[in-house]
Amino acid sequence: MYKNELKKRYRIFSGVRNYEFDIHDADGNLVSNISIDEWKQSIIETFQKIDNAEIWFIFHDKDIISATDTEEEKIKPIHCHFVLKSDNARWPQSVMKSTGTNEREIEKVNSISGTMRYLTHTTDKSMNDSKYRYGISELYFFKNGVKIDDDIKREEYTSRIVGKEAHTDKENEFINEVLVAIVDGKILESEIREVFIKEFGKTKGIVVYLKKIKEIEKAVREYRKIFLQEKMKVNGRRLTTIYLEGDSNAGKTTIASTICGISNLMHGFPEENTHKSSSKGKGVTYDPFQSYNNQYSTILDELMPETAFGFSDFNLVFDRNGAVEVSSRHYNTFWLSDLCCIVKSRSLGDAINALIASANADDRKDPDNAFMQIARRIPLNLIVSTNHVSVRKFNILKRRYEKIGDFNVDLENLDSTYNFCSKLYDIIESVEGEKSKLVPLSQVHAKMMKDRAIQQNINEKG
Repeated sequence: MYKNELKKRYRIFSGVRNYEFDIHDADGNLVSNISIDEWKQSIIETFQKIDNAEIWFIFHDKDIISATDTEEEKIKPIHCHFVLKSDNARWPQSVMKSTGTNEREIEKVNSISGTMRYLTHTTDKSMNDSKYRYGISELYFFKNGVKIDDDIKREEYTSRIVGKEAHTDKENEFINEVLVAIVDGKILESEIREVFIKEFGKTKGIVVYLKKIKEIEKAVREYRKIFLQEKMKVNGRRLTTIYLEGDSNAGKTTIASTICGISNLMHGFPEENTHKSSSKGKGVTYDPFQSYNNQYSTILDELMPETAFGFSDFNLVFDRNGAVEVSSRHYNTFWLSDLCCIVKSRSLGDAINALIASANADDRKDPDNAFMQIARRIPLNLIVSTNHVSVRKFNILKRRYEKIGDFNVDLENLDSTYNFCSKLYDIIESVEGEKSKLVPLSQVHAKMMKDRAIQQNINEKG
C-alpha cells in the first residue's frame, strides 16, 4: 500500500501470503522448517479467526514463471491470494496483523469483481496471458469464522464476479419492465412489493423496492391518470348504482364497503380507494362530492336525492354513460366512479317517489316515464335485514324491480360477507355485460383475508 493509504480505513482489502517469504527473513535466511501443508494449515487457521468479515482465499501452486534468455520456464513458488471484506471499515494495520501480512502484501480494493476473478485467474488479462485456471472448488470462503459450504460458495462467488455494474444493469432492466407494466395496468399497486420480493428474495427485494419507491409511485399515478383519461372519453365510463335499504345497524354499510373494496381491487386500485360521503349533520349542507378525488367507487351514506340533487340533476349525475361534472361547495369536479352505493334506511320506492315529487310540472305529468328515468339509473336494489339480503334487479322490459335472489349473510363473519359480495359482483357484471377483470376474484379474496388477518393480529397485540 502507498503510505498515504495507510492513514485511511477501508472495508475491502486484497493481499497475498507467500510460502518462501514466510519461511525466510529479509536477507534470505531460513527461519522456519514448516512444510507446505503445515504452512497452508496455519493460514487457514489464521484466516478462520477473523470476525465480522468474510474472507476468500486460494492457494496458487500451478502458476508459471515464463522462460527468459538465461532461465527455463518453471513453477512459481506456492502462494495464497485473499480478499477480505469487513462489515465495517478497518485500518490497514489491523488487517495486516490479522492476516499476517505487511504493507507490501496488501492493498485496498477498488473493483471487487475484478479482484475476485483474479483468485481463479478468470480476468481478461489472466486468460489472455494463458494463466492456469483455478476452480471454484479450490476456493476457501469463511464468514465470521464459519466455513461456507460448496453450493453457497459457488453461488456467492458467481454473484461477486458479475460485478456491481452488471448487477445494477440487471436491476435497472427489471425495474424498468416493472414500471412499464404498472403504467399498462398489468401489475397492480397491491402486487408491486411482492413482485420485487419474488425477483430478488425478501431482504433485497424490499431494499430495491424502497430504493425505487418514488419511481414506483410516479408510475402508479401515471396509470391512474391514463385510467381516468379513458373514463373522460365518450362511453369511457359505465356507472352502476346500487341502492341499499334496511333498518339501522342491519349491515348496509358493511356490504357497501366490501363490494366497493372488491371492485377497487379487481380494477387495479387499493381496496380502500372508495369515496365516502358523510351524513348530513345538524346545520351542515349535505355535499356528496366535497372530498371526491378520483376514487374508483363511491358510497353515499344517508343520501336524500331529492334535496341533494332534485329530479333533473339526479338523472344527469347518475347517467350510466360517460363522465359527469358535479358541483361542490368549493369547486366543480368530474365524478368518475364506476360503482356507487347509495345507503339509506328509507326504501327505494320512497326515494323514487320523493325524486318524482321534486320534478317540474311537465315531468310530473308522466309519472311512469319519470319512474323509468330514475329506475334505469339504479339497476340494483338490496334490501338488508339481520343476516339476510334480498337482491332485486330492474327489468326494463317489464318496467319494474324483480327479486333475483335471497341470501343468508352473517355480516360478522368475513368469509360469509365476502362470499355474498362475490356473488353480488357477478350480478353487477351481468348488469354491465362483459367487463375487463384485471385480477381473479380468488386473488382478491386472498388479499382481503390476509390484510384483515394482519390487522386483527395488530389489534390483538395492541
